[in-house]
Amino acid sequence: MAVPNTIKVPVPFDYVFPHGALCLGVEAVTDFDKRGQGDDQAGDKDTGERLWVVKVAARMRTICGLAPRTAA
Repeated sequence: MAVPNTIKVPVPFDYVFPHGALCLGVEAVTDFDKRGQGDDQAGDKDTGERLWVVKVAARMRTICGLAPRTAA
């Protein structure tokens, strides 16, 4: 049996960033096999949807002085 080289695991935002996150930038993922052909943005292999990279900084309670968030 082959082992997949990628696995998609959905994770809730609040689990990864319990105190929120700051967006630092958004960029399209480049498909280097399609470079120079006009539209070189990469697409998801399963759905074909365009891929983006979002750079974030996690907000830390101790640094920002935030009170813990409560679940609604």
